[in-house]
Amino acid sequence: MNRLSLVAASLLAATTLMSACKDGGETDEVTAECGDPDGNGGDTGDVPNLLGDWTGNFGQRFVDGNCAAEDVPTALLDFLEQPFLLEGSVTQARITFADNSTYTLRGVAAPTGAMAMSGVVPAGGVQLHTAVGGMVYEDATGRTRWDGGIFIGADLNDDQVIDCEFNADWSARKSGT
Repeated sequence: MNRLSLVAASLLAATTLMSACKDGGETDEVTAECGDPDGNGGDTGDVPNLLGDWTGNFGQRFVDGNCAAEDVPTALLDFLEQPFLLEGSVTQARITFADNSTYTLRGVAAPTGAMAMSGVVPAGGVQLHTAVGGMVYEDATGRTRWDGGIFIGADLNDDQVIDCEFNADWSARKSGT
C-alpha cells in the first residue's frame, strides 16, 4: 500500500469516527473514543460520558498557596467558575472555559474515571500554569460530577518561571444531568 492510500485510509477513519461521535456512537469502541471511557453500561462502576457542557467550582472548600492577592487577584481566576465545554475524545480531550479559546486546557481520561487536564492560561498579564485532575462519576442523585484538585503556578513576569503557586479543590457538574 502506498503512502497516498495510507493517508486516504487514515482520513476516512478519522472522518468516520468524528461523524460517529457527533451521532452519539453506536459501538462500545466508538462510544469509548467519543467520551465514555469504559463504553456503554449501567453498572455502579460505570463512568459517564464526559463530553459536553459543564460548570466548574474552584476553591469552595480550601485554597492554599503563596501568591499575594495583588499578584494574582481573584478576578483572574473567575474563568474557573465559568461554564466550559469538554470536547474531543478521551485520549485528546480539551476544555474551553466561557467560550474563550485562550482559556483552554488539554488532557486525557481513563476507563477508571480519572481525568487530568493542563495548560497555560493568560490572564491579566499573568501566565497561569494550570493543572486540574480528579474523578468523574455519577452521584447518588444521578448527576455527573468531576471532583478533585487544581494546581496553579503563576508566572508573574512572563519569564517561564513559576513565581508563586496555590492548590485548591475543584468540582464540576455536567449540565443537563
